[in-house]
Amino acid sequence: MDSMKCQGKKVYSASVTSNSHQLMVFKLVGKELKNNSRYKYLDKYIKRNYSELRIAAEKEAVKLYAHSNPITLNNIYDILSILTGLKDKDLEILIDLEEKIFLDKYKIDDIICQRIKEYNSQGYEILLIEDSYYTAKQIEKMLKNQDENYNDVKIYSSVDVKFSKQSGLIFAYIKEKESIEYNN
Repeated sequence: MDSMKCQGKKVYSASVTSNSHQLMVFKLVGKELKNNSRYKYLDKYIKRNYSELRIAAEKEAVKLYAHSNPITLNNIYDILSILTGLKDKDLEILIDLEEKIFLDKYKIDDIICQRIKEYNSQGYEILLIEDSYYTAKQIEKMLKNQDENYNDVKIYSSVDVKFSKQSGLIFAYIKEKESIEYNN
């Protein structure tokens, strides 16, 4: 979790989405697939092994796509389609279910929330930089689900701007977009 003070702005580079929480989301999706009759048409193997299949699809998507652009949920689900034979309609249903569970169940780390509130109360404009396949709008919904007072947080997600932290290009993009200087 990195933070920099830049010309009255607090540039905050933190991962609000973590691997352990994403694994929890995948397990909850799998549980929903098994327990909800709405998904009875899905192959039992997919329902029983959803979490492992989803993780495998993401790992493969990283191998295939991460060198050029940040991966997206669509990239991951394209690979899941290859692994499972699921069609577009079913993939859309699974993406919607994952997003719904993510927004309903996922909670941001208390330390990150406290820092955002602290910086906000000090009058800083907060720029949250997230390397994620979730969009800024999805992350904003997650923040607001947790606390309504996150209206003043400007979020940059790698999937939206098509640059990642790993490449460093997202920081150059934000520097130019926000007209700020930083030393990191």
